[in-house]
Amino acid sequence: MKIKIEKSAAQKWNNKGKKLRSVGKYREAIVCYNKAIKIEPNYEAARYNKGNAFLALGKYYEAVNCYNKAIKISPKNISAWHNKGWALGALGEYRKAFTCYKKALKITAKDADLWNDMGICLYELNKYEEALICFNKAIRIEPLYDRARRNKRVVINSLKKSMISR
Repeated sequence: MKIKIEKSAAQKWNNKGKKLRSVGKYREAIVCYNKAIKIEPNYEAARYNKGNAFLALGKYYEAVNCYNKAIKISPKNISAWHNKGWALGALGEYRKAFTCYKKALKITAKDADLWNDMGICLYELNKYEEALICFNKAIRIEPLYDRARRNKRVVINSLKKSMISR
């Protein structure tokens, strides 16, 4: 019975953290996630949500650390791989971000946001043709995906400029 009570308490702290994060109170949310994790150290959702709060604060190293712990608990957590890639990209670690996106895409290839972010990563690595393939895949999944369409135009313009400068 004690285990159920503790898990319930951890869930309550995690839910309180999610509510605080939804209104922009990221530091307060982190306190709640820490309480949930203290009760249940392998509470993957609390570790993932804590990463999201750090991500929102621009604390990318801390976010990556949280996502690593969530992934260790649940290696098929697509969102943790995706957000870890995003945080690494924000740190300029595009090769590492690429690896995260690749792992997430092995779990599911039907996520337009994931393909779009992989395209951005490849663009930053000056791999324009590969980036273009990613944006096209994102658009195939979501034909009205404006962000992927804009990114595709940027890549096409970059390809044109690189051809002109040769």
